[in-house]
Amino acid sequence: MFTVAGDSNSAWVGYLGQIATGSYPLSGRPREAAIAARFAPAFWRQSVAVEGGLRAADMFAPNWPGKPATCLAEEGRYPCELRLSRASIVFIQIGTGDRYVWTEYEANLRRMLDLALSQGVLPVLVTKADDLENWQGGAPMGYLNDVVRRLAAAYQLPLIDFWASTRGLPVIPNPQLPDRPFTQNGLLDEWGYYFHLSDLGKEMRILTTLDMLALIAG
Repeated sequence: MFTVAGDSNSAWVGYLGQIATGSYPLSGRPREAAIAARFAPAFWRQSVAVEGGLRAADMFAPNWPGKPATCLAEEGRYPCELRLSRASIVFIQIGTGDRYVWTEYEANLRRMLDLALSQGVLPVLVTKADDLENWQGGAPMGYLNDVVRRLAAAYQLPLIDFWASTRGLPVIPNPQLPDRPFTQNGLLDEWGYYFHLSDLGKEMRILTTLDMLALIAG
């Protein structure tokens, strides 16, 4: 069993749900199909630690709108999800929402790692495709992804460098706005900013997740 902690780019419908429902065909990918079958129950699970706009700090806040009764009163999203899912692996793919609080990100991410490891859960760290903390938050370029890479090395944890994986995805030009393509690096143009995954970005997220599960499972 694995689970996910993330923001809107980890939403079930465009991500794990595509495997669970067969919307993303794996008929021509026997390795990926085998790992999807092995972890089939996990693909059906809709994590309580996934929602649009979440920051790393939000993972431990004890109160949030629509909090399910299955979560304990003192539990935040992340500890609740680890308990409910009984997962042995957690994909941590969060940071876009931290664009204005980027100085707090490392401490909160460390807290997530420490909790998972204390419970025997293997965290898989995932960089993000955007650099919104630089574009909007004034952080040094690539700041949050550098934190993710550094902590993966420090804790000796698996890392999906999703930023690197999306650099080769095609740019789709916008003829009406030539300086603002429809998509680039697997992200959609939204008022000149790029932070939500395009269809190609979602596909890359699915494939990198399956590949990492295959590596972990051996």
